[in-house]
Amino acid sequence: MQEQSVNIKDLMQSLAQGTQSFLQSEAGVSVTGIDCRYEPVNTLKLSYLTSLISVNSSINMFFAFSFEKDLIFSILRQMTQGLDYPEEETPDYLESAATEMLNIVVGNTAEFFAPGGERVTFSPPIVIQEARNMIRTQGTTFYSSVVQTSKGNLYIHLIGPRQLFDEQLNNLEAGS
Repeated sequence: MQEQSVNIKDLMQSLAQGTQSFLQSEAGVSVTGIDCRYEPVNTLKLSYLTSLISVNSSINMFFAFSFEKDLIFSILRQMTQGLDYPEEETPDYLESAATEMLNIVVGNTAEFFAPGGERVTFSPPIVIQEARNMIRTQGTTFYSSVVQTSKGNLYIHLIGPRQLFDEQLNNLEAGS
């Protein structure tokens, strides 16, 4: 992970601003505050539903949006307004809403991933439906910001280096 080539402060600000813009314009959710942290943190909170994508470039990290329950349901209602679907398909629609938002916001910050013009690849997004805390271990780096809304919080996490974690964000070196 070559963080020196990526300005974490600018990246986190851009992710937070993109998230705010999406929530207000696409989801009809008012943002009441943003708490951007520009230094690594020791603990990450994974909420009700977490959408995750890996970015392979000079940053080589996972990007995760972790939604509190009321917020993701509010986003889903707005995104599916006028669409009639069976109730048993709600979990699939929740996952789709979360991954679509993550793809849009992270995609709009792609200029940060390749400051020297190098190749950037994105994994398909996945979803974790498990609330838990992650504790930073030696060799890992966590960055986190909180977007506070009228419907609940959205946590923006950068987790790396990507090679130390599986797709459920279990630390491979810690044997968890």
